[in-house]
Amino acid sequence: MRKKHTKKKSNYLSKLFGENLTDNFHANLFFLFLITVFYLFVPFINKALDSELLYSISYLDNKKSLIKYFYFIIFYLFAAYWFSPDLDLRNNRPGKYSFPFGPIFKVTYKIGSAITFLSKPMAVIANILRPIHTVINQFWNYYWKPLSLLFTHRGFLHWPIFGTIGKLTYVYFTYFFTINTINIVDIYIFNIPLKYEAFLKYSSPEKILAFIRNNEIALIFIISVTISDILHSLVDAIDSFKKGSNFVPPEGIAPRGFFHKFYSSIIRIGLKH
Repeated sequence: MRKKHTKKKSNYLSKLFGENLTDNFHANLFFLFLITVFYLFVPFINKALDSELLYSISYLDNKKSLIKYFYFIIFYLFAAYWFSPDLDLRNNRPGKYSFPFGPIFKVTYKIGSAITFLSKPMAVIANILRPIHTVINQFWNYYWKPLSLLFTHRGFLHWPIFGTIGKLTYVYFTYFFTINTINIVDIYIFNIPLKYEAFLKYSSPEKILAFIRNNEIALIFIISVTISDILHSLVDAIDSFKKGSNFVPPEGIAPRGFFHKFYSSIIRIGLKH
């Protein structure tokens, strides 16, 4: 009996981008490189166009622009490496092993391996940081676990803009809950010798939004995370088309989150009636 040969699905995206899947972080690095090249040429482009927007980001005309762009790079790399939409993964979430000192461990190891007399100092630095890294890393993993249980992988958190808002809202509610819990404990149990009262003024959505509007660094953080998230989801979408598969993995591969299960149960109840 002759075996049937199944032809792999091909499409124009495979021809355009190739068959290999794309690493999201490396795609973000490449995009950041393109943004940086554009940023370096902004002052010269502005001489031709005389644009108010280009003037505001030109590092030759606006000296603070360079500092703001430095913040953008740091926040963008953080978003691409540790704060990506893949925080909805239940097991191999971003930063599961590397947050926060993983890159430092890599650098100390490479320096120690390349330069013999620096091997011991690099090992000392790594050994000092490792216990701190372990504690923070465990907190990081447990902190994001509820988010992965709420949402399906490549579900809501992979929606451009909405997913970014979802992550930031999760962080805000953590802040809101923590500050108000401390306040309640302080009022009804004992006086806490901490100057946390200043943080209470941001414990309402209106005040936190006003803070974001009036704080340039907060705005830069949100913009950098949003851009990184959009590119991440775009890369995932392109890879899905290249494989000829669905954007959201099948139920056997990606467990469904609480919100999806709740929505599905409501739909099933509605169909029965």
